[in-house]
Amino acid sequence: MSHEIRTPLNAILGFSRLLTNPDLENNQRKEYSEYITSSANNLLNLIRDIIDVSKIEAGKITLEKGKCLVNKILKELRFTFEREKSNQSKQHIDIKLNVASSDDNFAIYTDPFRFHQILVNLIGNALKFIETGFIEFGYVIHNKKLLQFYVKDTGIGIPDDKIDLIFSRFGQIIDNKIKNPGGTGLGLSITKHLVERLGGKIWVESEPDIGTTFYFTLPYEQIENPNIEQNTIADAIEKLEIKELKILAVEDDPINMILLEDTLKVDIPNLKIFKAFNGIEALEQLNKQDFDLIILDIRMPKMDGYTTTQKIREEFQFPKNQTPILGLSAHALTTEIEKGKKLGMSDFLSKPIQADDLLLKIKKLTSLIQIEKASIAKTNENNSIIETKTIDLNFFVKLFKSNKEKIFKTLSEYFRQVPVQIESLKEFFESMESEKLKTQAHSLKSTFKYIGRLDLSETARKIEMQSLNSKTDDDILALIEKIEEEWKLISVEISELIF
Repeated sequence: MSHEIRTPLNAILGFSRLLTNPDLENNQRKEYSEYITSSANNLLNLIRDIIDVSKIEAGKITLEKGKCLVNKILKELRFTFEREKSNQSKQHIDIKLNVASSDDNFAIYTDPFRFHQILVNLIGNALKFIETGFIEFGYVIHNKKLLQFYVKDTGIGIPDDKIDLIFSRFGQIIDNKIKNPGGTGLGLSITKHLVERLGGKIWVESEPDIGTTFYFTLPYEQIENPNIEQNTIADAIEKLEIKELKILAVEDDPINMILLEDTLKVDIPNLKIFKAFNGIEALEQLNKQDFDLIILDIRMPKMDGYTTTQKIREEFQFPKNQTPILGLSAHALTTEIEKGKKLGMSDFLSKPIQADDLLLKIKKLTSLIQIEKASIAKTNENNSIIETKTIDLNFFVKLFKSNKEKIFKTLSEYFRQVPVQIESLKEFFESMESEKLKTQAHSLKSTFKYIGRLDLSETARKIEMQSLNSKTDDDILALIEKIEEEWKLISVEISELIF
């Protein structure tokens, strides 16, 4: 373990020092920067493995099951490992993908993050122990009850007497044919635990000098009440261009503040960034002006991120109290995330921050604001396209570029599905199924936000954050009834538009 930690650290420190040489050629700078990034990612993966092992030992590995877009994740992984094989000077290795369903939106009910982690471990392991040939991964469906995934390679294979060792902690196969494969031997142990926690099984078949195939199964659970048009909306949001943002960055560490500021400036034109180094300074800034987004560190002196969020939500007036808040933390535990969301944080991002992840979060949190800004100059035009009283369609007008067919198609889905979701809310409340109630409320929260009903989005958020017990039952029931009554008015207007 000590060796595996010191190796990437040595590269990071060494190449960082070399970068300070003013006489370096541009191609050398680029090469050294890539070495640093690669080593940092290796170190990050190692730390994640160590943390996961600690969580497994403490029985604190958490699962967050939801809609898992299988084909989308597999295609992204193929793209990722096409790049990774070049980084490892293995461009000649073919990466093949085989899927049983041709539907890009094919989905199962499982934990998408852990599903992704399992496949990254297995495909990464295959690439590590292969010199020629191919890696193929994919899945088959068994009787619509079980999905069987596989990762096949034409690598060095595993001797029969070593098969039983590979899933044990720190279990590694040393082979002189492979030059310094590296690793801690934790990945497959973690993978086995995750597969079993998700209700599946994992096994391996291998022949020395022929290759290895890892198999694992997952239950084929259908999605109940999937989010309405969420994939279409999410894809469209991802393609939006961010323009003219005012962001308040709240971070007590000066170096992290510089990193955050420079990262944002690279990707967001016309960015105005304001800085605060603790919660008190953040509240003072918000008193003076409005912001499109607040990026807020959790652990800070004087006033932490939790208290700051609570004060913004409870003590400020509209629209300041509705400003999206993106929480940052180096300790992204589920309990920490839940606490932040309960107090009103809009979303969460764990450190170290990846630029792509940060940009995507910003797009999602500010998409409504950006669309609202862009539509101000076209208010009359937009209103002439679709006039509404109970909802605001500016989001869809901008998102679908005033295409009435797409707007009405989405509204039709809302008209059909929202009543089903409201009925599910009532059923889960009556049957005291707290987790299902929260999941359904979370879905409705986004739904109402997209149609401009921030009041109902906030109502759904309150349901999501409360736990079912004798003290809260009446409050939750009142919130559900409010949503039901308001939806009756909304549905009348939608029906007039689409029929």
